[in-house]
Amino acid sequence: MMKNSLSRGAFLFGGFALFFLFNLCGCSSESTSEQAFFDEEVVGKPKDMPPLDQLRSGDVILRLGHGSSSEYFRLHASRNQEFSHCGILYRHRGKWFVLHAELASFRGMDGPVIEGLESFVARSIRWAVYRSTLDDDERIVLCKRALQCVKQHITFDTAFDSTDSTKLYCSEYVAFCHNGVLPREAQIRPTLEMKNTGKRLYLLDDIVEGFTEIARGEGAPF
Repeated sequence: MMKNSLSRGAFLFGGFALFFLFNLCGCSSESTSEQAFFDEEVVGKPKDMPPLDQLRSGDVILRLGHGSSSEYFRLHASRNQEFSHCGILYRHRGKWFVLHAELASFRGMDGPVIEGLESFVARSIRWAVYRSTLDDDERIVLCKRALQCVKQHITFDTAFDSTDSTKLYCSEYVAFCHNGVLPREAQIRPTLEMKNTGKRLYLLDDIVEGFTEIARGEGAPF
């Protein structure tokens, strides 16, 4: 994977971006029952929906969200500057959901959460679905690992410390779940170096490198 250093603007990733997130979102979390995790909330109708008959649990979905924080992450979270956030697709009792990590999400939950696919897509300007080479058994383990993080109420990693799995930021969460399944030599590695910190961040590019794009489309208007 290509290594790159953080520019002056991107160096503020851990601070300036958090300023946006803390000001745009509430910072409290609350306990929820397991069933409540799967209660769908749709905020609007997206222009396009992923083709449900082509999806597999364990696929990765990227999106560009609305708002200032999403625009900031779009500029610094990937090299092609197309998306700002990522999650794992999961089918439960015939419905599609996205497992992803948010800072004080709209559900009032901080860290890994479960959101209905339509709601996730409606909260985007655009989205794309990518597929790894994991087999069916590996995908089951991947999704169980992702669900366990939700049930354990792991919080959002505001320090963006990729070496600490007790807290997880969005791309770190997806990488953590995959790395529990992948052999050591194939694991996802963070490639974005933060100058003078010794830290590396997981780019969205790191997550989907080598994956196949399955579909892409537009979300809901801002």
